[in-house]
Amino acid sequence: MRSHARLFQLASLAAAAIWATACGDLTEVAHVPDLPRTAPAGDVPNHPDDADATAPDIGDDGAVPLGAFTLGAIEPSEVDVTGGDDVMLSGTGLRDGLEVVFGDSPALDVFVVNHTTAIVVAPPHPAGVVDVSAWHPEIDDAEPRVLPRAFRYRADLVVSAVDPPEGAVSGGEALTVTGTGFTADTRLFIGGRLAIRQTWLGDGALAGIAPAGAAGPADVQVAGTNGVASLADGYRYREAPAIATVSPIAGSPGGGETARLQGRGLDADAVVRFAGRDARVTAAAPDGHWLDVIAPPGPAGETADITVTSSWGADVADGAWTWRDPQADPFALRCASFYPRAGAEAGGEAVALACRGLQYGAEVTFGQAGAEVLELDADGTSWVLAPPGQGQVLVTVTTPFAATTLAAPYTYLAPPTLQVTGVAPASGEPAGGDAITVTGAGFSQQAALYVGPLPASDVVVVDQRTITATTPPGAPGAADVVVRQSAGAATLVDGFDFSAARTSLDLVAPHEVAQAGGTYLRLYGSGFPEDAEVRVGGEPCPLIRRVSSAEL
Repeated sequence: MRSHARLFQLASLAAAAIWATACGDLTEVAHVPDLPRTAPAGDVPNHPDDADATAPDIGDDGAVPLGAFTLGAIEPSEVDVTGGDDVMLSGTGLRDGLEVVFGDSPALDVFVVNHTTAIVVAPPHPAGVVDVSAWHPEIDDAEPRVLPRAFRYRADLVVSAVDPPEGAVSGGEALTVTGTGFTADTRLFIGGRLAIRQTWLGDGALAGIAPAGAAGPADVQVAGTNGVASLADGYRYREAPAIATVSPIAGSPGGGETARLQGRGLDADAVVRFAGRDARVTAAAPDGHWLDVIAPPGPAGETADITVTSSWGADVADGAWTWRDPQADPFALRCASFYPRAGAEAGGEAVALACRGLQYGAEVTFGQAGAEVLELDADGTSWVLAPPGQGQVLVTVTTPFAATTLAAPYTYLAPPTLQVTGVAPASGEPAGGDAITVTGAGFSQQAALYVGPLPASDVVVVDQRTITATTPPGAPGAADVVVRQSAGAATLVDGFDFSAARTSLDLVAPHEVAQAGGTYLRLYGSGFPEDAEVRVGGEPCPLIRRVSSAEL
C-alpha cells in the first residue's frame, strides 16, 4: 500500500503543474500554497495582471462551493492484476472520506487533492473489466456514483493445462482449461476450432465442450482483449483402434521383424500382441494412422491373430501373422494366410498374402473373379486388389506349376441398411436452433440424431427415410451428421455447416510473424465466404485454400 505521504507528494506535484499552467507569465514556481480541501487547484484566481480576472463565488463560510457529486473519468484506465498503481479519479464534489471500489474490491488508499481530483491506489483484482464506484458515506444520499466498465485489470494470458487432456475425435468432451489472465471475453479454441458452450470460471479457468477434431495432438489456444496464448499439443484427439493392413504378414520363428500396422487409433501407448505374445512398439504416427512393432518369437508354421488394445478400445486382425517354417521348400507353393479378410462389395480392398514359391509369377482369384496383382514377393508378402463380389468366397493362388486355396474365406460386406444421405438446409447458425430435415434409410423410432458432438433436439422420426429436428449449438465449420440406434450408426461426413450469417475473424495462427512476410497463416472464425479475400496490414495476402466456412 502506498503511504499518504507518497500520495500527498504526487498531489502536490499535480497542483504545482496546474498553478504553473494557469500563470503562463511566471517563470518560476517558488512555493505551492496549501489549498483548502474544498477549493480545486484549477480554480485559483488568475494573475493580477490579467484584466479579465474574476474571483470565484465565496460561500458564507468562506469556502468555494463543491458542486454536485459526479465522476468523470479515471486515468490510467488499465493496470496489472496485482494492483498497487496510482490512478487519478476526476469528477466534481469530491471531498475527504471518499470511498472508491474497483468492481467489488475497495481501493487500497484514497487521497482527495481537491473537489475535482483524487489520487487512488488500485487494489488487486482478477483480470477483466470492472465498474469504478465512489461515494461519500457522510453526505445525505450516500448513493454511489459509477463509471461503468471503465477500468481494466490485465494479466498475461497463460494456458497451463487441460482436463481431461484427451477426448474422442467426434468431440463432446467436457473440458476445463486452467491458466491465468482469463476474462469473461476470453475464448477457447481446440485445434483452431471454437469450443462449444464456453463458461468463464474466473481468472484461472475456462470450461467448454470440445469440438470435433482430427486424430492426434491439437494446440489449445485462448484469445481475448489481453492477447493470445497457446499450449502446444495440449489436447489429444483419440479413437478406438482399427487395423486395416499389416505388412509384412509373415516372419521367422525367432521373431525380430518390424511389422507395420496401419489403420486408426494405433497410438504409441497401445498394447500389441501376436497370439497373446507381447510385441514391442517402436514407433507410432502422431495421428494414430500407423504403428511399428517388433514381432515376437512363435511356433514355426503357426498363423496368429494380432490384437491392439488401448484405453479407447480394441481390435483384432484375424490371421494377420504367420511364423514361417524354415524347413519348408522355398520353391514349393504354399500360402498360409491373408489379411484383411473382408471388404466392400464394390471391391478395391488391398489384401496381403503370405505365400512362398511365387518365383515364376502367380494369379489370384476371389471365387471366380480375378484379382489385380499389385506386388509379388516369392518368399514374403504379396499384394492384390480384391475384385467386386458378394457373400463369402475362397481365395486361390495359381502358379505355372501348382495351385492352392486358402482355408479362410474372404467376406464381402453389403452396404449398411442404415444410411444418412442428406440434410436440408445444410447450414445454420453456430448457436443452433435451426430446423432441419435429415434424409436416409433404415431409421427406427428409437433413432438419436447428432449434429456435431451434441444431440439435436425436437427429434421426430417421420418414417424410415426422414427425421426432423432442431440443431444444437456447434463449433463454426463443418460437422458430421450422425444417426445412432440399436442397429448401429450412420454418418454423413461434414453434412452440416455451422456458419454465421456475419463473417467474423476469431484467431490467427501464428499470431506473431516476421516483418519480412512469407509466413503461412491459418485464419479461424465463422462465415468465411467462398470468394474470401484476406489482407494483412492493408496488403493483399494470397489465399491458398478455403478449408471451410470457419478456416482459411
